[in-house]
Amino acid sequence: MKINNLISGVGAAWKAAKVEIGTRVAIFGLGAMGLAIDERARLCGAKRIIRVDLNQYNFEIRKKFGVTDFVNPRNMGTKLLASGKSIMGSLFGGLKPKSDIPILKKCCMDKELQLDAFVTHEVEFEDINKAFDLLHQGKSLPQTYGLRQFCFFRCSDQL
Repeated sequence: MKINNLISGVGAAWKAAKVEIGTRVAIFGLGAMGLAIDERARLCGAKRIIRVDLNQYNFEIRKKFGVTDFVNPRNMGTKLLASGKSIMGSLFGGLKPKSDIPILKKCCMDKELQLDAFVTHEVEFEDINKAFDLLHQGKSLPQTYGLRQFCFFRCSDQL
């Protein structure tokens, strides 16, 4: 997982959306960044975390990060899920690097964020097809493979 996905996802739930205890959150796709949003929404005390995605294959894994419900938009017909609700986006998750990154680092070092759970498998580059097989079988999460020879690192190694 790239560190910018972690920072942007955590920041989106923490700073941009300001998720609070008891709130309901719907997260639309976004792969590994969405996973970081799931995790921070859980830590903020969200009552329900609804994952909206075309791929249900990793729903069981995402439950570890607090996801309570899964919705496939293809099965919704013409219903509009966000009717009367707020939809927002943010740059860098709304985090301010000078003041917020040290707080995020402390959360990681104190194991408050489940960073190790973001990495379900580590494979060598020559086994990349195995990585895709695991992904399609729902046994891994997207974008969490550390290809060390190409300078991708586990999140905890970068903070």
